[in-house]
Amino acid sequence: MEEIETKIENEKKGCGGDGLLYFLVVLLGTGALLIYNAIITPVNFWSYTMPDYNVLFYISFSYNAPQLIVLFIMMKWGEKWNLNKRVWITLLILIAGVVVIPLIPTTINNQTDALVLVIITTMVLGIANGILSGSIFSLSASLGGDFSVAAMIGNGIAGILMELIRIITQAAMNSDDQIIAGTIIYFVLAGVVLICCLVGFEVIRCIPKAHRTIVMMHGKIRGGQNSNDYIPFDESVGEEQNISPPVQETTAGLITEEVGDIIGQVMPEDVESKGSKDVLGDDEDIIGAGNEEPRSNGEILKSIWVDCLSIFFVFFITLALFPGVTNMVTPASSMDPDWFGIWNMSCFMVGDMVGRSLPQLVVLWGRKTNIVVVFARLIFYPLIILQVEEVLHSDLLLYITMLLFSATNGYTSTLAMMYGPTQVEKKDKPQAGVLMTVFLNSGLFGGSLLALGLNPLLS
Repeated sequence: MEEIETKIENEKKGCGGDGLLYFLVVLLGTGALLIYNAIITPVNFWSYTMPDYNVLFYISFSYNAPQLIVLFIMMKWGEKWNLNKRVWITLLILIAGVVVIPLIPTTINNQTDALVLVIITTMVLGIANGILSGSIFSLSASLGGDFSVAAMIGNGIAGILMELIRIITQAAMNSDDQIIAGTIIYFVLAGVVLICCLVGFEVIRCIPKAHRTIVMMHGKIRGGQNSNDYIPFDESVGEEQNISPPVQETTAGLITEEVGDIIGQVMPEDVESKGSKDVLGDDEDIIGAGNEEPRSNGEILKSIWVDCLSIFFVFFITLALFPGVTNMVTPASSMDPDWFGIWNMSCFMVGDMVGRSLPQLVVLWGRKTNIVVVFARLIFYPLIILQVEEVLHSDLLLYITMLLFSATNGYTSTLAMMYGPTQVEKKDKPQAGVLMTVFLNSGLFGGSLLALGLNPLLS
């Protein structure tokens, strides 16, 4: 018991000095989901430019399908790719995407042609985002449990941020002839946020703790360097180098010097209303494990399969209904349909953000209970479909449903991403992060596929 309390105290001390790094991981998490939220949020833009199609169904599927393929590739060969180049290239592609996407339906008159190009562009952005997400969650898992939570919080902020920008542009430019101009401004602001993410990543590389972690990910785990090789601080971290050490510190020394910063191996199942910092220990006792070869994906999966299933079904259940089916609910009042869609989407984004943030304050249940709560969310299927069919028809009921639907999405998914890396040793955390992301995106893909099947039935 005394040993556990010591680990908890070390974790708190370790996190206390990581404020800037934590903020920057949140920023990267925001960038990882920003482009998807940017595309699905301007519902009235899509209905105005392509009224013959329910564009959100196609966007959701075309965005998530290629991510799954990319993540399977990353799971096998991701460690061989330079982390810095991955993040830079993918963020630049996403920045280009926010410029191209709004131009397609506004410059091509034929709706079918425009939709095909939007789908192709969205697939390219999905591929880039799959690489970026896998990289960010691998890095955050290596940094520690609290940083996995930070990345998930960033995902939630992405939705809130884009919804806020959309509300401002909609309020300022709400007439039909201003929809296109307002949407272009909206996407430009999204691009500015992605540029901030790029700058934020460069700052992360200058923070010693993050620098050492990246060195470990590309050196110790990959086996690209021996313990006497030194990677200069101002060089591109992750490149294969064999440089004679100009100073006495070695790569191994840099890694083992950092203690009290990585989460513990054991996560208690019975958690009584504790925050994430109170249930996550550190890896001080297994730092030396970095000298061993990482386990295979199958061996790692045996340790985290419960959390992988949780994260899969969280997003499978959510994506089957959101944003396509939930957007089919019509207002029961005389509210303007455009604003109704915005408030509907806003409820989801707010609830999701609250759910992702709560594990920082209170952890209500353990990892095995979490998967039970995940399956209990199936109750939202009949509840939302009955509102689409107007058997239940109340604006207030929809808002409450969306808040609960999204809050449970955010909370259970963050717990799964937080618990998963704690089940493996430090040397296996980066790959555990990639595996968790693969299951997350598998859920997104499966849910999007089910949504496409529901579309004609509900239409």
